Amino acid sequence: LRVRYLCYEDEPRVLRWRLDRVCEAAGIDATAWRDAEAAGTLRIAADLAPLFVQGAHDAPRPTDMFRSLAKSLERDPADLCIIDPLAAATVLQSENDNSALNAVAVSLRDLARNTGCAVLLTHHTSKANRDAADHHASRGGSALTGAARWVLRLIQNGGDRSRLIAGIPKNSYGRGLAEITLERLDKGVLRELNGMDASDRLISSG
Repeated sequence: LRVRYLCYEDEPRVLRWRLDRVCEAAGIDATAWRDAEAAGTLRIAADLAPLFVQGAHDAPRPTDMFRSLAKSLERDPADLCIIDPLAAATVLQSENDNSALNAVAVSLRDLARNTGCAVLLTHHTSKANRDAADHHASRGGSALTGAARWVLRLIQNGGDRSRLIAGIPKNSYGRGLAEITLERLDKGVLRELNGMDASDRLISSG
């Protein structure tokens, strides 16, 4: 799998530290992702210019950064491009503007179609809908999730900050999937709990 990771929040050294911690928790040799990075199948980029900028009375416009990304994916194809988070990769007048979000979504959809690379966005939920399980719980207008073909939603499990529920409220090209319970470990790692683990935790906390 050839992956591009565009990070708008953390430095590459922080991301690499996190990848090491994930490997430790999963019992995977950290040299696996380092070998992938050395081979060019995993590419991490940070400290990036925005992909879209919106003027006061204009639609969001793709920037030189977006055009550079498109040319790079055409020249050197990838299977997955992660943009994390979308809010930092776009400069919009208002996230509640559905026409603006739709313009961004259409450009990213065209990017995926033209390059054959799946585009995965991370986005924050709104405070009002942070416990909602549907795919329109994201912050801002609904055009973004309306244009998405697949949405994964993370919800905190009640008052237990150490547990999250991962669900897929939208899956346009596949069947519905069961929710997954995740445990937040030290250093930010999330670990899937199987049925037995979840039951044990319920008993121990009851």
